[in-house]
Amino acid sequence: VTNNKMFLDIDLNINDKFNMYFKNEKYFFGNLPIDSNFYFSSIEADYDIIPKTLRAHGRIHNLFNNDSFNVSSLTGVSTFTSQTQLIGRYVMLGLDYRFWQF
Repeated sequence: VTNNKMFLDIDLNINDKFNMYFKNEKYFFGNLPIDSNFYFSSIEADYDIIPKTLRAHGRIHNLFNNDSFNVSSLTGVSTFTSQTQLIGRYVMLGLDYRFWQF
């Protein structure tokens, strides 16, 4: 059985006001009769409207809209399978405001 976990994180600082983040993870469980590739990705972006005072941000999680995550383990003695239900793709938008600056 070959189990792999790979990840890729990219942080882009476009300028002093705009930042983007891309995060991706891939899980692969080998020698299984079912599709065993699972991808988990998210994108985040931050924009400073008023520096150090007002910031807008957006987040998209579960970009590929995976509905479950399966883990399997095979040994000479036993077989283990677990399925976890996941929250579907969702988007969050927000504003952060600082009242005081130190």
